[in-house]
Amino acid sequence: MKKLVIIGATSVMATHCARLWLKDQFDHIVLVARNKEKVIELQKDLEVRSKGLNITLEVEIKVLDDFCDDQKIISLINEICREQLPHTVLIAQGSSLTPNAELQQDLAKLKASLELNALSPILFLEGFVDKMIEQNEAHIGVIGSVAGDRGRLTNYIYGAGKGCVERFVEGLFHRLGNEKRALTVTLIKPGPTATPMTIDLPNQASLAPVDLVASNIVKGINKGKRVVYTPIKWKLIMLIIRNLPYFIFNHLKI
Repeated sequence: MKKLVIIGATSVMATHCARLWLKDQFDHIVLVARNKEKVIELQKDLEVRSKGLNITLEVEIKVLDDFCDDQKIISLINEICREQLPHTVLIAQGSSLTPNAELQQDLAKLKASLELNALSPILFLEGFVDKMIEQNEAHIGVIGSVAGDRGRLTNYIYGAGKGCVERFVEGLFHRLGNEKRALTVTLIKPGPTATPMTIDLPNQASLAPVDLVASNIVKGINKGKRVVYTPIKWKLIMLIIRNLPYFIFNHLKI
């Protein structure tokens, strides 16, 4: 028996990952989302696809109206783990790329962005690690972003949330390594990807195909990789950006 849990399941990226994972012999998938109508659509989609693959699959849905409420998150994780612990968890929720200037002028929106992009994934991470840490094999993946690698004027608020998740995951790497645990945690760092989240960005032709990014996410988590840049070119791009000296970096509008 293998259980897959996807938090923020109705995002385009998470949906593509769920479809790919159908081939990995999961017999129970739990989809967690805020929008009931959308998650029911995804449930039906996966059930139809599983029948086409001759897979016996139970697809369960959980609707959570507040992804930042610690008590609701604890209750949800306890409920999910009560009868069977997950083999794999993907934490995929996040906010849209609201223009930085808009967040600068509205502290309520800024707070909401940081809560959903930083606090929420961290609460889910710690909650599932606490439940899954004793397993012989288990995987947790969390979607960060290349935006978290260095604060930049165009998206430093969004990037701050993703950077916060990265620092937390680094601590988990250290903890799990010191304790010699079989549980693996994977930080996913997608570059700009063709999803509704990036529909307003210029240069749409340069955006990565979501099916490629999803494939790299699934492969990276399945292999227990620590960090996955996707597409891989972003590993080199962000290495350069992170190491640019300030007297050069401050002249760039990126």
